Amino acid sequence: MKRTLALIQMEICAGDKERNVARARKLLEKAAENADILVLPEMWTIGYNFHKLQEQAGTHGDELYTELAAFAKERNVFLLAGSMPIRADGKIYNRSYCFGPQGEIARYDKVHLFSLLAEPKHFAAGDRRVTVNMADIPAGLSICYDLRFPELYRSLALDGARLLFVPAEWPESRLLAWVELNRARAIENQVYICAVNGVGTYRSNVFAGRSALLDPMGEYIVRGGAAEEILYGEYDSERVREVREHMSVWADRRVDVYEK
Repeated sequence: MKRTLALIQMEICAGDKERNVARARKLLEKAAENADILVLPEMWTIGYNFHKLQEQAGTHGDELYTELAAFAKERNVFLLAGSMPIRADGKIYNRSYCFGPQGEIARYDKVHLFSLLAEPKHFAAGDRRVTVNMADIPAGLSICYDLRFPELYRSLALDGARLLFVPAEWPESRLLAWVELNRARAIENQVYICAVNGVGTYRSNVFAGRSALLDPMGEYIVRGGAAEEILYGEYDSERVREVREHMSVWADRRVDVYEK
């Protein structure tokens, strides 16, 4: 089974929600013409301008949520809406929504909050991992900084995920980690990694782009540059099976040692 993914590496203007949403609409329209699964980056609505977080955070079921759900239904696509700041229970979460033709099919709140960026001061952390059947693909959800915690990705793979999503707003200054950790997560779990980063600048931060779809051997199916673009790549379930048969990592695991 094969599916085409659109990695929407959009330029994010921090604090300008109106502009970002308008830009995302155009990019989503274009991507829906060529792909089954559309993926946006992390915090694509407002970026990391915390000064406007309280003002511009969304709510579950608000106008933008309704618009994204309707878009997925009307275009008959699956949409991983990157992540957005969402207010719930008196807190704000860095949340991913996944929509399909029938509406919302999953949501994930970022589990690992980046202390160096003061995320714990602004967001509440999620407390569960999430897998979802997306276009007949067992998929796992994560967000940006989660990438540095291999335990989460192994757990998602053990839960059955064969495609792992990493929407991000990852800086150019740590590009090496972005490249190497995405490849490592693909190789060690023998899964596809769909890593979608934003581009643009905010104060002294330059965001790296270099979004990528990697196969279960860590080979690039498609890889982006440092500017706004839509990248298209194909997921092939047969490739997962072939890699796992050829390289017997799962059969050779020593759970008896790990869980002592």
